[in-house]
Amino acid sequence: GAPVNCPVLGMSAIPWDFALTDAQRDGALGVALAAGSKILTVNAPWSELEPSNGVYYFDRIASELSLAAKHNIPAILTVGSIFSGAPAMPADLVGRSWSDPVVASRFVAMLQNLKSKVPAQTKWLNLGYEVDIYLANNPSQVAPYLTFLSAVKPSAKSIFGISTGIVFSFDSTRASTAVFGQLQG
Repeated sequence: GAPVNCPVLGMSAIPWDFALTDAQRDGALGVALAAGSKILTVNAPWSELEPSNGVYYFDRIASELSLAAKHNIPAILTVGSIFSGAPAMPADLVGRSWSDPVVASRFVAMLQNLKSKVPAQTKWLNLGYEVDIYLANNPSQVAPYLTFLSAVKPSAKSIFGISTGIVFSFDSTRASTAVFGQLQG
């Protein structure tokens, strides 16, 4: 068809490594920016951000998100309730249903505590990463996860005032759109 403008290019250019210094993170982003990236993506599983009830660890993602402000680029933050095809609940919640109100309230509490660490350059918030892989392999979890999303998404939008969504894996979505269709409600 007719030529169209290229969409905004984003890369996960910063290796997910707690040992990296801020300078190393900045250097990795510099390489991505030089290659044409125009957006920063930062990802973390919920279990990293809240390793135990009410104990929060936001240092790594706060450091990475601060680079968006430094380089004056927008950022996407993914806080994975499901992360890379597996549930990412804190250890004390493992085994609870996604539809359990305690799970949703804990996720919302974590987001409320996270808010002060998220710079204005953050324009999008994803509540799960590659959720379709897990849900396609665990179809009985689609309805409970939809209940979870329905409970947390309005709060997330209210807390951050930005667009919210979930991330699907590219290859899995091309293979089957069944989970995508189910999560649309």
